[in-house]
Amino acid sequence: MNIVSNTSASNPYEISDALHTRYPYVEKTFQQKRDDDKYKVFKSFGHDGLRRNINALSDLNFEVEEKIKALKILAGQCAHSETKILCIKFGIVEGITYLLEANINETVNKFAAKIAESLAFLPQGREALAKAQTYSALVAIIQCQEGVADRVNACRSILMSSKSREGVQFLLNVNKNETQVSSIENAISNTMPRLTVVQVLSWVLNQETSLANDRLIYTALDALIQIGRVPEGRDEIAEAHTLMVVDQLLCRDNLGFQLQDGMFIPSPALSITRSAVSLIHKVSLDGEGKIQSGNLIIRLIQILHLAISVLDLNLIRVITSSLASIFVYVPSKKVALTKLKEGFSTSEDIGDLNAVVVLSSLLRLVDTEKELFENLKQVEVDSYENIRQNTVQALRIVCGLPECRILCLKTLKNEPHLLREVFSSTNLFFPYGNKNPDLLPEEYRFIHDDSITPKLSKENNETASDDDESNHSDSESDHDDDDDDAKSSKSHSSSSSSSSSSSSSSSNSSKKSHKSD
Repeated sequence: MNIVSNTSASNPYEISDALHTRYPYVEKTFQQKRDDDKYKVFKSFGHDGLRRNINALSDLNFEVEEKIKALKILAGQCAHSETKILCIKFGIVEGITYLLEANINETVNKFAAKIAESLAFLPQGREALAKAQTYSALVAIIQCQEGVADRVNACRSILMSSKSREGVQFLLNVNKNETQVSSIENAISNTMPRLTVVQVLSWVLNQETSLANDRLIYTALDALIQIGRVPEGRDEIAEAHTLMVVDQLLCRDNLGFQLQDGMFIPSPALSITRSAVSLIHKVSLDGEGKIQSGNLIIRLIQILHLAISVLDLNLIRVITSSLASIFVYVPSKKVALTKLKEGFSTSEDIGDLNAVVVLSSLLRLVDTEKELFENLKQVEVDSYENIRQNTVQALRIVCGLPECRILCLKTLKNEPHLLREVFSSTNLFFPYGNKNPDLLPEEYRFIHDDSITPKLSKENNETASDDDESNHSDSESDHDDDDDDAKSSKSHSSSSSSSSSSSSSSSNSSKKSHKSD
């Protein structure tokens, strides 16, 4: 029997078969909620829900808490590619740009920048962000000295956009028409001007004086590395004097190493050091950056010396490649002979270390400890070959200077095969094609009173002559054996012929005697 009460649904003691009429279940439908609470945000899906939450971003009637709730919902929904396209179509880029320019609080900026990072994954998103001047708003957020999370997300948005060449071009055009500043020091003032993307990222590296905000520094370095992949980006980085700031950053973090029990071990700042070295490598490829990178040779050699002590293959590979690029600039070769300063190493012969000595020692280590390098497996499988090729190339280029050449010869005089590898394809000793060793200067004859090239050629000739002599002796022995066989056959034939002649003579004598008888 069904017991249905005719009393109101608000009575807690009412019994009914229809659950929606019972007291605990009486609730408004979603449609009723949306109509009654026009200025509240609900977690809804579909086109209508997306459009309503996106419109809430720029609607002044919504409270800040409701805007934050809408940003969180949209940030989760933008993880899907199709939803990103719908959000762009419904005007989400204009909404987050409005919030970033308003700079309401750190939480709003953080989730708005997170949505911008998600949209920058698509080409349509990068184009929409550039058209709505969202990048300019992100630069303004990074310039703010309050908050860390929102600035990190803003840098991550720029990093995501810089992973494509099209996005780099969009970033380089940000605030180009504004008043330009010549250096970072002039940009830092009470009234901050509108900086370009490269300038504001360099400004971040100059402002953060501690590793408490290492995420922000690391993200800014990675964004600069991606921008440095194109020639225009490298020129922009060189104009902003970013390498000067990177040098100060490396010195501030003790080059990414710390002294413990008389030995240097990697510190938490080593990841920042790796990114800084990668940025130096990108900028040193061409243009003004190659000239500016020459001022960082001593710093790179210091880091290389410490990286060899801990066998950090990734860091060694990037530094050797950077040095090979920097040494192409002739004045940089002279810096290679500068002695390293004391205070960064526990080695006793620190006063004798320079770029040529460290690179020669690295080449000797790579040659003798090949199995050790191959078993580390820190980077790709061919890391050993990359390090060896980069080191040889750097030594070849820097040895174009006679002083560096002599020092390299002295350092590797006991390893002639390494000297052959370095100088085999160069004309450093015979630049005019004349192979006469008597024409060489006297300073190139300190190894066994001869230059390394004639010595190595002499060794090759001696080994070849030894092989020829051995082959000749073998052939002579075979020839002698053949002669002995021939002589024995001849003696055998002669003996047989003599025996036959003796027999014939005996027969003839017997015949004569028979006739006489």
